[in-house]
Amino acid sequence: VEKEVTMIRGVWQLQKLTLNYCKNGGSSEGMREVINTKAHENWAKSNPQIAVETRRIPNGRYGKHPYIYAEYIHGTKRIIPARNKTPKEVLEDLSELRDQWGYENKTWKRDRQYVAKRSLQGEWDPFMKYPSGEPMPTTNVSNAASSAKETAKQPVDEKF
Repeated sequence: VEKEVTMIRGVWQLQKLTLNYCKNGGSSEGMREVINTKAHENWAKSNPQIAVETRRIPNGRYGKHPYIYAEYIHGTKRIIPARNKTPKEVLEDLSELRDQWGYENKTWKRDRQYVAKRSLQGEWDPFMKYPSGEPMPTTNVSNAASSAKETAKQPVDEKF
């Protein structure tokens, strides 16, 4: 099953991908294989709307793990670690970044409703009591439904 490619109003959101790798590091082996076999160039030819670059991590920073740096059209940047990944997994990550919008995920708090002003009456509680101390009356659903049917059968003139 193919993924649906994500665009907004026909505009691709991913602008640039940078493949960062270490010359000697063992965790960069999959990334180096992608670069040496020119698999990233073939992927870039099938996605001409995206600029793909490779960048070797400077010599003074041995032991730095490989990563994919993505820049989106609206300014969002994402870093995906490519540590110990196979070439196939690296290419899957490139396609996954291409198919994303690039916006950060929003988290919603669903446990409470937040409002600017607090209620003067206080918060509602299902076990509230009337001021007299009696519990709230419960209605029988079947009685309410039968009374609604009876009122629906009455002619309009009788109601008014």
